[in-house]
Formats: sequence, C-alpha cells, structure tokens
Amino acid sequence: MKKSIELKEKRGLLDTELTSLNAKVEAREVLTPAEELRFSEVIAEIESLSSEIETAESREKAIEDAAKRSKPGVAAYLSNGKTDNEDQVRENFSMRKMIVDILDKKAPEGLEAEIVQQGQKEAREIGVSPKGFMLPAFINEKRAAVNTTSTSDTPKTGYYIQTDTMVDARVDVLRNAGVLINAGAKYMPGLVGNVSIPKKTSASTAAWLTETGAITPNNSVNGAITMAPKRVGAAIPYTKTFLRQTTLNVNQWLLDDMYKTQAIAVETAALIGGGSNEPIGVSAALTTTGGSNLIAMGTNGLAPTWASVVELQKQVDNANAAVGKLAYIFNSKTRGKMKTVVRDAGSGLFLWGDGTMVDALGNIVQTVNGERAFVSNMVRSTLTKGSSSGVCSEAFYGNWEDLVIGSWGGLDIMIDEATLSLSNQIQLVVNGYWDVAILHEESFATIKDYLTT
Repeated sequence: MKKSIELKEKRGLLDTELTSLNAKVEAREVLTPAEELRFSEVIAEIESLSSEIETAESREKAIEDAAKRSKPGVAAYLSNGKTDNEDQVRENFSMRKMIVDILDKKAPEGLEAEIVQQGQKEAREIGVSPKGFMLPAFINEKRAAVNTTSTSDTPKTGYYIQTDTMVDARVDVLRNAGVLINAGAKYMPGLVGNVSIPKKTSASTAAWLTETGAITPNNSVNGAITMAPKRVGAAIPYTKTFLRQTTLNVNQWLLDDMYKTQAIAVETAALIGGGSNEPIGVSAALTTTGGSNLIAMGTNGLAPTWASVVELQKQVDNANAAVGKLAYIFNSKTRGKMKTVVRDAGSGLFLWGDGTMVDALGNIVQTVNGERAFVSNMVRSTLTKGSSSGVCSEAFYGNWEDLVIGSWGGLDIMIDEATLSLSNQIQLVVNGYWDVAILHEESFATIKDYLTT
C-alpha cells in the first residue's frame, strides 16, 4: 500500500475523533481539561499528517512519472526517433496534461515535452512551420478508424464532468463513416517534401515479323503523379471544466476527437474532392474526364437497378482495372432503397441481399454482386439531375488500391484561450497536411443520379 494512503487512513481516524470532540463542545459548551488538551493534540496531528501526505503524494507521483519515462521504448523513441514499443509511448503520452500545463503557463515536461520536440523535428523535415505544438505522426497511427453516421450536432463537453454514475461513459458526436482504408485505399504517412509517383502512361508493343524483318522501336511512355501537402484545419471547443475536473479518459477523448475530425475531412476529399483548396477526389476526377466510367441513369435520375450495379463493375473490368481491392461504396439511402428493389421478376433476390464474405484482413463484410460493399454518408445524397433537384445519390465501384492518401507529419495544434473565453471554453486549432492521388482514373466508376425515395 502507498504511504500516502496509510497516512490518509490515520488522518481519517483523527478527523472522526475531532468531530466527536467538537460535538461535545456544541452540546456542553465546555470541555474538561483533558478533553481540551486532546482537542489541541488532534488538530496538531491532523496538520502534521496533512503535510506528510502532501510530501508522500509528491514523491509517489515523481516515482510513477520516472517509471513511465524509463519504460523500454519511451527513451528509445526519443533518442533515435523510433521504437519497437510505440504503443507504450502512446499509452503514456497525455494530451490533457500538455494542454493543462500550457493553460497554466507551464512548459510541457517529461514525455510530453520530448514528444513535442520530436514533432518539431518532423515539422522541420517536411518544411512546415507549426502554429502551435506539433504531434509526431506515429501518435495517430491507431486512430484511423471512423465508424459512425452523420449529424451536424456539436459535442457539449460540459456534460462529461464526473457524476456518481457511468463515470467511464461518453457519447461522441455522430459522424460520417470512414471506409476508404477498409475498402483498400493506400495510406502513405511520413511524407517529406513534394512527392512524385512514376506512372507508365503507354505500354510498348510487339509485332510479328518475317525472319529477317526489322523491329521498329516502340518505347513505353512514362509520366508522373504528384502530391504536395494541403492544409486541413479545424477549431474544436472544450470547456475548461471538462479539461480540469472530469475523471473520464480525457486524453483518449481529445486525441480521438482531433483525429476523427481530420480523418473525415481527408476521406471526404479523397472520395468527393475538387472544392476550393481540396485535392481532386474520385468523384470530381470522373466528372471532369466523363466517359463511360461516369454512368447516367436517366434524364431525371432513376432508382437503382441490377443492370446499373453490374454496369459499374463492367466499366472497371473493361478498362483492365479489375485487380486489387475491389468494392462498392454507397450511402445509407441507396442501401435502404436497394434492399427493397428485386433483381428481376422471378428470382426473389434483392439488389442488396444478406451476402457476406471474409476479406483479406479476416473481417466479415457485406457483399453486392459478389463484391465487398461499404456504406458511408460521405457519399452524397443531395445531387441534382434534370428535374430531380437535391435528391440524387451517387455510388462508386473500383479498385481502391489505386487511391493513395498521403500525410506530412503529425498534427499542428494551437490552444486558443481568447475566442471563447467568455463561456469558459478554449479552442484547439488543429492543422494537418494531406494530399490524395488517383493512380488510374479507369480503376473507378460512378453513378450520380440514383433516386432513393
């Protein structure tokens, strides 16, 4: 048992005795000489024990911090920029402690200070000037999954102050589901500078010749796909009460919240893209190039049909791109509609049935037309076709290995104490640096005018 706990137990007994003596004072308004002496002795002992408890707790905390810092992997990470025990570093790093230290005008200490130093080193390597402190990229590595649905509500973190029940419960805001990494998109972390990916744009050919016929040189043509860091920013409010008084796992909450916000923005750009300052996503790329991979349902859109589901697959097949990690991606409205539409008049089968398969990672996933199928409300349902205004849904099929998501360093975090100060809140201003590359546009097909009502 810790010494501080033993001392607190002794002080608790003295507190009880002092309360009893005080009750006698209130009842009789006078104590015997012996009781008066004991009253003074108990107060003195309580004060002495309180001082010892404070010293013991300070010593115990210092020992615990030292033990954490000395764990294998923590020091190794800081000495050479990597470790085989990065999980230990992630476990010991406290985002909450760092924020509270900064709010208290203290410099981060211990592991938190060393993590910031590593983040600054990464920032210099990628040519980024952080606006606040920079978290190294590896802190993010196990926070990529985002698997909730969409809403526009803002979390009110004041609701998470400790109560006597459900202390470990927390309710996150509902978000669009992130599916691209599970679908097969490639993630390239730790990029430095602009990136150029060589691409063969035209293959060399062979010809049948006579025995002495001359070969005509026919070289392959090469190009390149480039990626450069693009800034993704968000301002996330938290109450100071939440940061200082709650006993929830605040560190995990803060990190998850920041990374999920970034992940949704990046995946939405990778899938849709094309807006101001955004990368060109799959939808925008196929809209620009047009062609047979942009499949039209009708003048004013149409409900999903079996023929259209097959057509998405056929266009990718016809482009010789049906290799790698193939999958459909729909939104929830389209899935709901597909569950009510039969393939044909006699089979009794629906476009979206109960089929499943085990993917390469061992996960059980749903299938459509024999291929993996994912659902996310990043896939839009508010498009317009002809007279069908704001009600059309898009859908995708493709080899998602040909979609690359790159990141430069970790997150750049600045604490804004001024903007929301009148409501006892701070803002974490979070910036990340990302880009998207489509290796082959022919690897994808899309429909933009499904009607789901």
